[in-house]
Amino acid sequence: MEQAMLKLKVRKGFTLIEALCSVFLFSILLLFAVEIKINEIKLNKVNYETVKYTYFLEAVKNELLSNTSVEQICSLQSSGKLYVSRKDIENDDSIIDVNSIFLAQNDLNKFPYIILHLKKKDGALMITLNMYVKFYGKEKVYTCTFTK
Repeated sequence: MEQAMLKLKVRKGFTLIEALCSVFLFSILLLFAVEIKINEIKLNKVNYETVKYTYFLEAVKNELLSNTSVEQICSLQSSGKLYVSRKDIENDDSIIDVNSIFLAQNDLNKFPYIILHLKKKDGALMITLNMYVKFYGKEKVYTCTFTK
């Protein structure tokens, strides 16, 4: 009889609770891995958009410095053309025409957009380009200041 009881106490394999605990731990680890991957995808998108907007801001700066006279830039301000809209920023056209991309009005609720600020200082024209973008509900401003 004692041998029969010893045989009953020796069990091989996993109980149901052990199996459920291991599945539970595996699912928690899997959730962490999925969350990390989702954050990586979001960060890649933000980085891509940031690089794209930076290149556009640099292209506008180079166009204003190299191919536009001070009189043309001042005429933009006098005519009220101080805004670059979203459609012009997101257009992948490599040629930037300052007279056509700067507008007199802009819908400031549609991100991204650029605002041109001009200031005469010590005989030079100080130009500031502020690009307003929105990533996941947070507004960011990229600023480029230069003199001509």
